[in-house]
Amino acid sequence: MSVLISIGDFSRMTHLSIKALRFYHDQGLLEPTRIDPDSGYRFYEPAQVPVAQVIRRFRDLDMPLDQVKAVLRAPDLETRTKEIISHLTAMEAKLAELQMSPGRSGTSTRPTAGSAPWWPNGRSGWTGRSASTTWCRSPNPTCPSIAPRSAGRSSRPFDSPVRGGSRLGA
Repeated sequence: MSVLISIGDFSRMTHLSIKALRFYHDQGLLEPTRIDPDSGYRFYEPAQVPVAQVIRRFRDLDMPLDQVKAVLRAPDLETRTKEIISHLTAMEAKLAELQMSPGRSGTSTRPTAGSAPWWPNGRSGWTGRSASTTWCRSPNPTCPSIAPRSAGRSSRPFDSPVRGGSRLGA
């Protein structure tokens, strides 16, 4: 008898949630090897891990379930390749449409010098956050760009990082 993997362990191995695994079972996309008749608990074989990972990758690329099913059940490599190319073509068309849509100039959403003022930490305006660093401009009393300068502090007037809402080095 082969080794069976519980749904929880299979979920961790494939990076698919238990809810997703149940859904894929209901849709006929990924059938468990065994279902316990008393508890309804699902068990999978190690050989099903690559199939689950393929499903996850295609779903990450927004491939519809019907198309994922068609790829997995394709009788030959040529049919499978045609399905994948079909989806990639649709993705390229969607990308081109988004790039050409009005109001999208392809530029950054970050304000430039001379634009409206913006402040960090949820105050009015745009907050440019990068990990734990918040970028600010005047008039923000906690921003190093207008705080009294000390030796060693950057002399750059704008785009000075503030961490946690207080001045760096304070």
